[in-house]
Amino acid sequence: MKRICFLSLKGGTGKTTTVFNVSTELARKGLRVLAIDLDPQGYLTCSFNESTSAGRKSVHDVIKGTPVHEAIRKTSTGVHLLAADLELTTADLDLSGEERSYFMQKALSKVNQYDVVVFDCCPFLGILSVNALVASDELIIPTEAEFLAMRGVRQLYLKVVQLIQRELNPSLQFSGVVITRYDMRKRIHQQTAEKMASMFPDKVFDTKIRTNVALAESGMKGIPVSEYRPNSNGAIDYRTLTEEIIERYNLPVSE
Repeated sequence: MKRICFLSLKGGTGKTTTVFNVSTELARKGLRVLAIDLDPQGYLTCSFNESTSAGRKSVHDVIKGTPVHEAIRKTSTGVHLLAADLELTTADLDLSGEERSYFMQKALSKVNQYDVVVFDCCPFLGILSVNALVASDELIIPTEAEFLAMRGVRQLYLKVVQLIQRELNPSLQFSGVVITRYDMRKRIHQQTAEKMASMFPDKVFDTKIRTNVALAESGMKGIPVSEYRPNSNGAIDYRTLTEEIIERYNLPVSE
């Protein structure tokens, strides 16, 4: 079971859009996918047109003692989801003791029927993001092709990832950077992408997610972009990125 954490310490990088479209593409390839929403704002949950109303269970319920398999639901895309809601804002209080950073790792030990688990994290380093990093094998950082975003990637790697590796999860690998909101007509985007590739050799995915209105429209409708507009740049880019992820992590596709 490959566990992949998508984390950026900057909002607006297209992180949730990436998790949503990559997970649905992986499921389309025949992989058994579990997506875990660890952002109290619940944007990934909304992307799947899911909610935690009417007694539907969430990550917060699992923290409070609900068995994890009772909180997982199957979405219309075929991806299984562990949903988030605003009650997750109390996670810092609900998780206590020396083992608080290992909660999600222990929860996942109770499920082994998936090929891939993907985490969508908060855009800051709280206890939920730490739990995702501790429970993951791989870290992918979505980032815009801008100088400040590039600086953020460097800080996340040098200060956060190395600390997690040293103190909590030596198996965690910083293995990927996805450049999002890319406009090939802008020279600054080209220069930043080149700088990023030189700064993190072999880490930056070849596929860049181009700026595309279909991505915003499909997200509002809760439909994967490959289904909403299959010939759009957004759909093409996410299909290609998913193929890269499958190859990089040697995922067992059925096709």
